[in-house]
This record gives sequence, C-alpha cells and structure tokens, in this order.
Amino acid sequence: MAVKIPVTHGWNGLIQFLKLCSILVQVFLIMIFLVFLSEIFDISDIILIIFFILALIGLFVIGHYRLWAYFDYLDTLSTYLYVRISLKTPIDLKEAKAIKYFFEPNQSGKWYPMTHLRKLPKEMRKIALFESVGQLSEDHFRKLRGD
Repeated sequence: MAVKIPVTHGWNGLIQFLKLCSILVQVFLIMIFLVFLSEIFDISDIILIIFFILALIGLFVIGHYRLWAYFDYLDTLSTYLYVRISLKTPIDLKEAKAIKYFFEPNQSGKWYPMTHLRKLPKEMRKIALFESVGQLSEDHFRKLRGD
C-alpha cells in the first residue's frame, strides 16, 4: 500500500537535511575563498561580486553532476537505515541500493513504508521484503504498459 506524503521516513528527512547542508557549506567555502582572494590581491567589491556569481554558477552547473553521485549514496544510506533499524530487516548496502526507489517519494509523493514486515518473524522479513518489492515492480510496469 502506498502512502502519499512529502517526506517519507525520518532517515530520509535527515538525509535531505544533510543534502541541503552540503550545498550551503559549499557556498560558504566559496565566500571564504573570495574574501581570501580579495585580501591578497586587493580586488574591488564589484569584481568580487562578479567572481561570487560566477562561482555560484559553476557550483550549480559543474558541481551539480558531482553532487548527484553523493546524493545517490545518501539515498542508499537512508534506505539502509530505514530497513535495518525501523523495519528490523537485515540487508546490506548493495541490496539497499537496489530497493531504494521504493523507500523514496516518487513524483506524486508516494512511497511504500512496508511496516507489515515488522509483524513477521526475523528470518522471513528479508524474503518478504524482496517479494513485496518484486510485486510492486510488476504492478508498476503493468501500469506503464497499460495492462
């Protein structure tokens, strides 16, 4: 069963916060670097503002691709923590990467909490998790095909 909410589990909220912090830290480091340059080379304020704008454009255009790889890792970590701690289901990071899309909100804001796993015995949870993910995948592809 899908639940429609903007932020999924608490681990995902924490990871989203870390993503925002990483961007803010990069902007702060750019500002420090420019202030350092202005002290060394006696750069005027107008040129400093132009450098800052160019650095921000570089951050969001060039750094964008580097950040997505980092964000992908954080999304995997978020799924791993949710499944291991909240659902008490033993998985490894490789498995978490494979199923992370079911524990993130999609474009319509739906995600699958799979809280029914907690009611199962520990040795059956991992099997039930991957069976549920497989069924959700089949349902998704059926909808895409129009069956």
